[in-house]
Amino acid sequence: MHMIHRLALLLVLLPGLTFAGIAPAELPANTRWYLHADLVEMRDSEVGRKLYGWLEKEVFSELREGLDLDLDKEIDRITLFSQGEEDAVLAIRGRFSEETRDKILALAERKTRVDEQEADGRTYYRFREVDDTDLDGYFSFAVDGLLLLTSNTSAMERLLANGGRIEQREAAGGTLLVLTADRDLMQAGIRADAPQGDSWESQILKHTREAALLIADRDGLAAIEAKVVADDPAMAVSLAGIVGGLIGLQAMAAEEESAIAELLGKTKVTVNEGILAVTALVEPELIARLISE
Repeated sequence: MHMIHRLALLLVLLPGLTFAGIAPAELPANTRWYLHADLVEMRDSEVGRKLYGWLEKEVFSELREGLDLDLDKEIDRITLFSQGEEDAVLAIRGRFSEETRDKILALAERKTRVDEQEADGRTYYRFREVDDTDLDGYFSFAVDGLLLLTSNTSAMERLLANGGRIEQREAAGGTLLVLTADRDLMQAGIRADAPQGDSWESQILKHTREAALLIADRDGLAAIEAKVVADDPAMAVSLAGIVGGLIGLQAMAAEEESAIAELLGKTKVTVNEGILAVTALVEPELIARLISE
């Protein structure tokens, strides 16, 4: 399994770079995809607490019981991004105790080979041969309040030299479409590559240049928004018809899954200047039902 996929799995286990949402200038130029979750907002909003409750039950409790790691009160924000197939960075913002740092290092040393290294006067660690593979990666607690994991040493050394910050970009032309709201809970974006295939799903992706997803708390309701930038305005209109048809089919197929059917029933599809938007505004209780189903 590629390092990039390993780090993606870590996203749900282990916060972001500076504050609640992600701005285009906070992502490197030519970012291929990113994921961002704000656990501070989750803990402090009605909608977010539904998501956080699931994380507490399914993730943090298992970490406490299985690995003796109590991370739910220490981590604040998570950002995972990649500029290439084998280039990924996971930035975890929090208030890590010395005990937690020692436990994470000891756990890594039990599971794999760990070598201590240094860059710009800051310590970081290389781990290798994970699960009897030749998988390599790097992690560091050298920047206060930040756990960094990278898939290559050059990314780690650049981040450490810059205090854990990504170099600012004057223009957002090289970054992905980023959606924002007052109370962001989760965000994601991807620059699409055209896949092969003739299915409706493949046709949607084949004509997609970029896509972004946002889940936010809007006055106590869950705002779910996805936007797709099509190859051209005319194609956006065609994609809207395909997406609307898919939603209709899924709604009929989800009769026994009431939460999914209710969500699809509240979903709207619109097109504006080559951008396809799929939005829904639902009660937080529906989020809880969707997670449980």
